[in-house]
Amino acid sequence: MRRVLWSAVVGLMLATGAASAQDWQGKSKMSGKVADEAGKAIEGVTVKLVHAAANTGPEFTTDRKGAWKAEKLTPGLWLVEFHHDSFDPRQIQVEIGEKMKEPKLEVKLTKLGTDWGFAERLAMTQAQPLLAAQKNAEARVIFEKLLATYPTAHHVHKYLAHTYNAEKNEAKAVEQLELYLAGVPSDVQILTLLGSMYTQVNREPEAWKIFSTLDLAKVQDVTELQDPAFNLLRQKKPVDAVKYLDLAIQRFPEDAPTYYYRGFAQWQAGSMAAEAQKADEAKALIEKASADLQKCIELAPTSDPAGKAKQILAQIEKK
Repeated sequence: MRRVLWSAVVGLMLATGAASAQDWQGKSKMSGKVADEAGKAIEGVTVKLVHAAANTGPEFTTDRKGAWKAEKLTPGLWLVEFHHDSFDPRQIQVEIGEKMKEPKLEVKLTKLGTDWGFAERLAMTQAQPLLAAQKNAEARVIFEKLLATYPTAHHVHKYLAHTYNAEKNEAKAVEQLELYLAGVPSDVQILTLLGSMYTQVNREPEAWKIFSTLDLAKVQDVTELQDPAFNLLRQKKPVDAVKYLDLAIQRFPEDAPTYYYRGFAQWQAGSMAAEAQKADEAKALIEKASADLQKCIELAPTSDPAGKAKQILAQIEKK
């Protein structure tokens, strides 16, 4: 089983709703002035107005006094964006209605590289269609440019990791997750993801260092603890896999599939011990496997894992 939480953990799934065909033109107005943090007017700022329902609108440029004015606007919610090469982009929401028929906005922009909040959202909007089309290298250019401007925007490393993982470049994905955690060390979801990735790139001791010191109470999804075990099982390392499944059962003691996976791992380890003529070790492992497989059946007798557990138990009984 491959981890399916990448998009949710990295936060790349943007809501995309179809805009209506509503016209943005009407009889209302909006105007404003744009200045820097010291209050000095900024000329040449692109002011982009987007009517939320129509998903379109007009653009303007500020004059020498930092002023701009828009006319023939329909009432409703407007998103007003401000863009200038020397300042952080910014977006504000403005409602034109009965109480605010002609909004007048006084906006201050921060020096480029100061506030990455809207710049990140803007980058995500640009990158999402590329990610959906599996154009990961092109999306990565957007994220790298954002990170170059905002070096403390640690979340961007998660987005870069996502693009590398999609290309099956696990080593690069691991590198980006490490960079993210250097800035945000308390993110348990990314810690478990990194640990799982470590098991994919043959760095299991580093994975165990993460999981063995993890606050299990903060783990919200059993797959976060199962995934490294799955990787190790694919690598024919069932004894190592059991360690992670022990943690999964400790955190989620009523999860039937985990008992099946641990039983399967112990059965596989027992079979390997038997082939190596370690009879006592093999017997102990098979007994543990049987107990876990029986527990899986007890917790979820009609489930698919229970069906598989019964098949393994039948093989054990034949021997």
